[in-house]
Amino acid sequence: MKQETITNRVWNIRPQSPTSEHLQMARMEAGLSTSEAAHLGGLTVSDYLQMEKGQKKVMLALYRLLLCWSGQIAQPGWQGWQFRENKIWSPEDQGFSPGDIVSIFWLNASIRTLRSELYQYTGEYYDPDYYHGHGYRSR
Repeated sequence: MKQETITNRVWNIRPQSPTSEHLQMARMEAGLSTSEAAHLGGLTVSDYLQMEKGQKKVMLALYRLLLCWSGQIAQPGWQGWQFRENKIWSPEDQGFSPGDIVSIFWLNASIRTLRSELYQYTGEYYDPDYYHGHGYRSR
């Protein structure tokens, strides 16, 4: 049976209660050894191994840190989004650089300005709810 990846499993658990299996999967997905994961979390290797063996409760912050290290975003609303290649990738595999994200603000500001100018010159304003988003409406 093919081992299930953390990408498929992360959304099937309650984020407040990761198990030792979840911790191990997150570490493996991040490509870290147990000593590297312990160092990343500021733990001794012994303490980390006890968590991974289920002898100690898994620290939620460590689990989330390993998820981030592996490129996952384990927050509601971000299912399927990932960090890789210095970009954030959508579930549709569209990559966005920091510059792309910043430009969205400027694009939206430009659209608002153009809509305002259109209203001033034509008396029509954009109403996304009007006719299911198909048009402009007169005053």
